[in-house]
Amino acid sequence: MAHAVEFDGANLVLQPPLGRDDVSPLPIFRNRGMVVSCWELEPDELEEVRRTARIFLSIMGPTMAPAFIGTGEVMRDFTAEYGVLPRQQLQA
Repeated sequence: MAHAVEFDGANLVLQPPLGRDDVSPLPIFRNRGMVVSCWELEPDELEEVRRTARIFLSIMGPTMAPAFIGTGEVMRDFTAEYGVLPRQQLQA
């Protein structure tokens, strides 16, 4: 399964809920309008993405807030439209 990774521009780490050993800390960039995290795919997942060009997003809870998935460069441009940019370019 993909896992969250540190990235240039991250300015906070969200900690897992108490008692949830199955949830890892989540490095994020947060500004007034959005939260960005960076995820790294396992080699077999990357191969499936190359083959199918699809990624699925799952959010725990009864609904899903608006979400956006993109590369570091695309995410930086998208973030620029919604508030303060990270001090460094968003990249893994």
